[in-house]
Amino acid sequence: AVVSTQSTGIILHTDSLMFFEEFSWFLMFVINTGLNIAFLYHGNRSTLVILSLVHGALYLPWQTLHLKYILSLDDPPFSLSIVTISRILAGLKRAVWYRKRSVVREDWGGWIGESWMFCYWILMPIWLATITWEYEKVAAF
Repeated sequence: AVVSTQSTGIILHTDSLMFFEEFSWFLMFVINTGLNIAFLYHGNRSTLVILSLVHGALYLPWQTLHLKYILSLDDPPFSLSIVTISRILAGLKRAVWYRKRSVVREDWGGWIGESWMFCYWILMPIWLATITWEYEKVAAF
């Protein structure tokens, strides 16, 4: 099974691994936006192409700021020396049992964290539903 870098970062208690996951998302949307620019250039003006371009135009600058934020965190670079059974067990225990209730903005990543949560929990479902509805129109048998 593949373990995401984000869950590994939580278990090993390091933010440095999060950069690689978020950079992967950045690359996927660079490719997605580039392909949709090509579709638009070749005359495809469908709602899906326009929606993907709008998403890329908003997401890519935000993700650039997010990546800069991750790099600014006071976290040492990832090293295999931190991967130990005791650290993994302690991280699993912390991930399952530790909860820090907080309304302090910085505990959630400041405005980057707030905007991520808003987009992930509110805008992304709308975006995915719109793609599904549009695809059903195109792919209806």
